[in-house]
Amino acid sequence: MHDRERNSRVARDSCSVIRVIRGDRERTVVRTRALVALVVMAGLGLAGCSATSTPLPSPTLTPLEGTASGSVGVVLPASGEPRWTMAGDALESLLNEAGVTVTVDYADAADQDARIEELIAADVDVLIVTAADEQGLVDGLATAEAAGVDVIALDRLPINAVGVDFFVAPDLYGFGYGAGAAATAALGLSDEQGNPTGVVVDDPFRIEVFGADTDDWDYWFFYNSSVRDSLAAYLESGDLVVGSGQIDGEDVATADGSREAAQARMTSILESSYADGEKLSAVVTASAEVADGVRAALADSGRSDVIVTTVGDDPATIRSLGNGLDATVFSDIRVLARTAAETAVAELNGTEAALSRTEDYFTNTGSVTTRLVWPEIVTEQSRQAKIVDTWYYTADQLG
Repeated sequence: MHDRERNSRVARDSCSVIRVIRGDRERTVVRTRALVALVVMAGLGLAGCSATSTPLPSPTLTPLEGTASGSVGVVLPASGEPRWTMAGDALESLLNEAGVTVTVDYADAADQDARIEELIAADVDVLIVTAADEQGLVDGLATAEAAGVDVIALDRLPINAVGVDFFVAPDLYGFGYGAGAAATAALGLSDEQGNPTGVVVDDPFRIEVFGADTDDWDYWFFYNSSVRDSLAAYLESGDLVVGSGQIDGEDVATADGSREAAQARMTSILESSYADGEKLSAVVTASAEVADGVRAALADSGRSDVIVTTVGDDPATIRSLGNGLDATVFSDIRVLARTAAETAVAELNGTEAALSRTEDYFTNTGSVTTRLVWPEIVTEQSRQAKIVDTWYYTADQLG
């Protein structure tokens, strides 16, 4: 059994263990997307985004604690996604200010190994890499290990490569937990952290849950962190009920995680479980694509007042807040970059043993020490402060 399959089975079968560790926001999880987000954001300051049609002012990032001498090479995907430019800019700014020489390169999957080997030949001391293809980087990182170069994987973990010393990523468990907590908060049952408000409910709220495809590595993490954690107490108390009855195990899956499959399932549920005037109050979804399908089905049935929560940070998703979408859960790549930069400075100074860390992730070549960042909930009300004011996206980008 591959380690990815083992991690998925652990996520499916060991919810009680995961939930206990989640109380400290530190647990074993499978991969990308622990510091609580509020703590990490306090170190971010005002952050900037250069991946826009109109250049933005240079970001003001709170400097790292301490300095170091040495060089860091950074290799990020050349996909054109704004998040990678944001990450590169943040890493360069923070590490330069800490006295570190930084080289940032962007390359597609076919060229990342070569870029890594070029940086090793240039005698960098530490590498920070985000794999364009998580199956790749086998040759480049083998060269890094042979050369004694420390490697920090950012956001994505190369599952077949050796030589990764640290993995810095969003806390995957937080995405499903946040999507569920955002729904209960919108219903008045909790705050956004999932803490109960004590509101007395006369009639239960009917909800539905839409996961991704069961073959997705993160399916069981979303299921456990939402259904069996942030929603669990309200389902047990009867404040929430699943109108369709589809709540066990694979019942909430969406074939291929597609918009079309989500729309078809939502339509079927509405026709079979809400045909007699029952009110659907909220739908918790695992991705923006799934949420789009759910929203389409709700619109077709004239149900514009149903709360919909999801996971994602693309401009279209953020733009949809207040327009059919009530909340999304996202992880600011600049916060991850700051954690990676902090890790690199510790590696250069030989103080990495003192870093906060979580349980190891497993790859097909062994285990990797992780540092996970808890994601955030964004609503229409908080979009300005969390997205626009921090320059994650501009108001023009969000229309």
